[in-house]
This record gives sequence, C-alpha cells and structure tokens, in this order.
Amino acid sequence: MLYKINKEKLDNIEIKNVLEKRVQGVVGKNLNNLMGLEFVCFEFSVDNKYIDILAFDREVSAPVLIELKKENDKGLFDQGMEYFNLLSNRKNDFLIKLHEVLKIPADPTKISWSSSKVIFIGKNFTERQRRAVDFRGLPIELWDYDWYNGDYFKLEQIGLEKRAGLDIKEIKGNAISKIEKEFKEHTEDEYKNKTSEKAWEVFENFKEELLKWDRVKMNIRGNYISFTYRNCALSYIYFRKNKLLINFGKEEYKLNIPNNLEIRNVRKIHPNWSAHYEVEIKDSNNWYGLIVIAKQIYYKIDEEYQK
Repeated sequence: MLYKINKEKLDNIEIKNVLEKRVQGVVGKNLNNLMGLEFVCFEFSVDNKYIDILAFDREVSAPVLIELKKENDKGLFDQGMEYFNLLSNRKNDFLIKLHEVLKIPADPTKISWSSSKVIFIGKNFTERQRRAVDFRGLPIELWDYDWYNGDYFKLEQIGLEKRAGLDIKEIKGNAISKIEKEFKEHTEDEYKNKTSEKAWEVFENFKEELLKWDRVKMNIRGNYISFTYRNCALSYIYFRKNKLLINFGKEEYKLNIPNNLEIRNVRKIHPNWSAHYEVEIKDSNNWYGLIVIAKQIYYKIDEEYQK
C-alpha cells in the first residue's frame, strides 16, 4: 500500500482504475525512464497480429515486444510463443520498421535477434500466470503496474525463479525447439565457465556491492554483463579466460582513477562503444578500486538526472 504523510498521519492513496489504452500510452512514451528501452511504435501490425508496443534495446541491438494483459488472462505462454514465432518468421517486417523509425541499418545481421524478449505488463499476475512463463531459457518478463489516485504510477518487474524452475528444454514440440534455437535467456553460469576462479571471485564481490546501491540493476547480455543505474551504464564486464575486462565511464566525467589500476581509452580502438575506459582485473588484490570508480559514475548519473 502507498501512503501520503499528512501531519504525521498516513493517508491511504487508493488505486485508480484506468483504461488499458492510458497505461499503454504512459508506458510507451516513457520507455527509456521505465525500462531503458527506445520506443518504436504502438500497435505494430505483422501477419494480422497487433503488438501493443514495439521497442528496441539499443544496448544489445534487439527488438522487444510489449503486451498489456488484462487480469486473469491465461494465455501468456501461448502468446509469448506466438510473438517469438513472428520475430523468427517475419524479421524483415520488424527490420523495416526499426529502420524507418530509429534509422537502424537495414541489415538483419546487425540485429541480435537471439537477444529479443517479450514483456507482459499487467496488474496482479496470479501464481498460475507466473508459473506459465517461469522456465529457464525463456526470455519472457512480467511487469506489474499500479495507477493511484493523484496520478501516481508504479511499474516494477516481477522476479521469476527461472534459475530453479523447469527448463524450457523439457517442454517438447516443434515450436519450442525453434524458440530454443533462435532466442536465448542468458545466465551467470555461462560466464562463470568462461573465466578463472579468481576472476569470478572479483565479479561476485563487485556484484554484491553494487546491488546494495539504490536502483542498481544487473543485466545479463549475450557477450557481457552490465550494471545500470537509472537505466544508465555503471559498467560493462567482459569475461576472459584468466581475467575480467571492465568498461566504464564517459570522457567528460573526469573520473579520479585509483593509483593501483591501469586503464586504457577503448574509444580510440572502438569509437562506437558506449564506454570510454577499460580496466583489466585478474584477482582480488585491487578489485575495490572498481567500486571507487563505479561510485563516482553513480553520482555523475545522479547529477545528470537531477538537471
């Protein structure tokens, strides 16, 4: 329950019933703030199906399909499979729209189709609905919203136990096999197996500290793991055999780098990368310097947000 403080007394703020179209409009027009995604269009039509919101995840170069769901709708799994099949079979339709609106290169090889996902937004998802999509390897997310009197709006992702649930590989059928091959939900275990125990220990320490900070989120991507604050990157972590490569920051941030860390300017090598700097870490001797850097970036993002 959300409360308003009125002379030290808590007054309830009641939930307001609004039309689905209003929720769709607010989410679509505020996608970057809410989810860190770029808005493409409402009611995207493909193969006689209408997708409520088509979005784009610039970080991984992948389309995202967003659908608003009414309460007690039982068809989440089937609709998710239908959307993944549309993505698989009608790539050109999506590519044309992305090029038209966002000027994404009209080249299907530039899109990371395997990193695409489906997001369902609704109110009070039931346990049955959650179980319907709670499979390892299934890139479907559930987000719950509330709209309160006074036009207070809340949207938050529901944590599914996909690491402990049924694996999508255990569900038989041609449609599932196709989805499994083309779309993938990435996990930490993929990266743990790519690097040394010492390097992984650094990552675990780094992750534990950053996730204590307000609004910091970990994102597991196709070839790296990132940490974001207010949908802005704190760091990108690449896993190598015996080390971590950690990319971070903008040149204009003028960061104070600890003396025990050696950094290089990766934008000179990769001018299109989001981050400017890179540090190489092999063991836990100097990992805390990463926290010093990340905290500076955290405050810089906050300053930008407050402007």
